[in-house]
Amino acid sequence: LSSYRRPCGLCINSAKVGSTLNQESWIEGVPVADISSAQLSDSVIGPVLADKLAGVQRPEKSALGNASRHTLQLYRDWDLLEEEVGVLYRRWHLDAGLSRKQWSS
Repeated sequence: LSSYRRPCGLCINSAKVGSTLNQESWIEGVPVADISSAQLSDSVIGPVLADKLAGVQRPEKSALGNASRHTLQLYRDWDLLEEEVGVLYRRWHLDAGLSRKQWSS
C-alpha cells in the first residue's frame, strides 16, 4: 500500500502543492475520472474517499465496523488526506515549510 511510502518527488503520483488538477489527463494516458473511479472501487481507499466526498467529519473508530487495518490507517491520517477533483491525496509536509501531495494508489 503506497500510503506507507514518503514520496520522493520523482514519483508519478506525487505533485507539488499549488499545482491544480483538472478534468484532463494529468498522468499521461490516464483520465482523472479513471483514477477517481479506481480509488472509489478500491476496498481500502474507497470508503475513505466516499466519506471525504460526502463531507463527513472523521468517523469514530467504533463506527468503522470491520474496516481493514489499511483502511483504519487512512482514517487515522484523516487530517492529512485531501480530495481534489474526486481523487484522494495525502499531504506531506517537508523541510523548509514546503509540502507535497501524493495520490493514494
